[in-house]
Amino acid sequence: MFEFPPSLISASSPPSLQEPKILTILVDSKEACLKEAGELIAAGIEEKNLIEIGNLIDENSQLRDDEATRTKLSSLRRDPGRRSLFKCVGVGGMDVAIASLVFEQAEKLGIGKSIDFS
Repeated sequence: MFEFPPSLISASSPPSLQEPKILTILVDSKEACLKEAGELIAAGIEEKNLIEIGNLIDENSQLRDDEATRTKLSSLRRDPGRRSLFKCVGVGGMDVAIASLVFEQAEKLGIGKSIDFS
């Protein structure tokens, strides 16, 4: 299944100002995404380019405060001209819950940009 064009994240096509390349891909499950996410498979994305979001959050649904998490998060902030992507192959409700959590954490950390879609 494809939710967006593989060219958006393909390492072989150069970035443009109109369509920035995805720098980091957050996923619900590396194994599942590499088997089921057509755009990741077609783009030739490797496991090393994926970060499982569950590894960033502790048992209280808070961002982990450890060196491994800081290292993973630093890859999200390397290049302000590029974007990060969350890819989930689970159920739709999971997408909403995770997106909400990511948004709340970004607000707390003062990172990212909120866009009004109304």
